[in-house]
Amino acid sequence: MSKGDSGTSDRVLGIFLTWMQERKGSVFVVATANNVGSLPPEFLRAGRWDDIFFVNLPNRVEREEILHVMAGRYPKAAPVVADPDRIQELLDTCNEFTGSEIEETFVSSLYTAFADNGRNVSPDDVLCAMEAIVPLNTSMNMEIAALREWGKTRARAASTEHKTERPEVTQIEFK
Repeated sequence: MSKGDSGTSDRVLGIFLTWMQERKGSVFVVATANNVGSLPPEFLRAGRWDDIFFVNLPNRVEREEILHVMAGRYPKAAPVVADPDRIQELLDTCNEFTGSEIEETFVSSLYTAFADNGRNVSPDDVLCAMEAIVPLNTSMNMEIAALREWGKTRARAASTEHKTERPEVTQIEFK
């Protein structure tokens, strides 16, 4: 928590933890954290959450879906996903990219195509943008490896391709 906020963060966390402990209704609480290691231990103790999920970097199927979503979001980039062979090349190139990094390659490609008389984005534009990015998995490799290791035994995988050592949930019960 922040040390320079006169204790506001600690008070809000305390109120939230109390509510989580005492809630009686059928409420499913969802929260995200980019750095689970910075959370206070009392926030992660058993019984606070119905379950904890680890969201890994997108797998190949998820990256392909992201490519299609980006092509839909940016109509000038729609031709990028028209050729299945080129999609495979893009998927190989953006292995271990975050969804945000994939989107940034589309945005960068739009600028390239706009500067070239406003033409549509080509798969080569996106490939060039992908090759120019230093993905988070490269720049923060040790941190991501540690987070993945944490997720193996302390969280349930959010993606079916990224199985963890924890058993699968068959039923969710509200506390």
